[in-house]
Amino acid sequence: MPRKGENIYKRKDGRWEARYIHHYEDGKAKYCSLYGKSYAEVREKRMTELAKPDNIRVSAVKRRAEPKELCLLWLNERKTQVKESTYTRYVRIVNKYILPAFSGRMLMTICATDITRFQERMRERLSDKTVSDIMCVFKSVWHYGQEQGYPCSAWKQPRFKMKPAGEIAVIPLEAQKQIKLALDGYHENVALGILFTLLTGVTVLVLMT
Repeated sequence: MPRKGENIYKRKDGRWEARYIHHYEDGKAKYCSLYGKSYAEVREKRMTELAKPDNIRVSAVKRRAEPKELCLLWLNERKTQVKESTYTRYVRIVNKYILPAFSGRMLMTICATDITRFQERMRERLSDKTVSDIMCVFKSVWHYGQEQGYPCSAWKQPRFKMKPAGEIAVIPLEAQKQIKLALDGYHENVALGILFTLLTGVTVLVLMT
C-alpha cells in the first residue's frame, strides 16, 4: 500500500498513477503524472524524476533546506504512526548519528557518494545491527524528502556483508564440574540461576533480593 503523502494512487482503469511537483509558477506547484502497472513501478519512476535536477525547480526555501529541517518534518509525521518507544529510537538515531554527520550542509549538496561514505564510517565503529538501523532511518528520511519535493539526490543503499560472528566460548567440562561443586548446597537465586544457565544454555535474569 502507498504511504501517506506519496501521491500514488490506483486508478479505476487498473493502472497506478504517481504525481510529483515538476516546477512552480507564481508560487504554485505544477504537477506531472506518471503511470505504470504496479505501485512499485510508478514509485520507482517518481523517485527517478524527482532526482533529476533539470525536471524540477524546487522552491527557494526547499533548495536551502538542511538535513535538520527534513529530519524534523519526518519525525513529526512518524510520531503519530509508530509506538512511543520506536519514535524515541528514531529521535536518538537522528540526533546522535545522522545530523552530526551532515551538519552545516544543504540537502542539495549531499550526493550518493557522501551517503555511502557515511555508512562506511559508521561500520568502522559500530555493529552491523546498529549500522543497519541507522541506514534504515536515513533511507526513510531521504525518501520522504524526495516525495515532498526536496532536492535529495537519487541514492540506493549499498548492501554490505555482515561481519563474521566471533567463535562462541565454551566452558571446559572440568571447569563446569568445578562450578557445580562450588554451587552445591546453595539455594539462593543467583546460584540457581548460574546452574540453570550452565546446564541449559539459556540466559536468565536473576533478581537480587
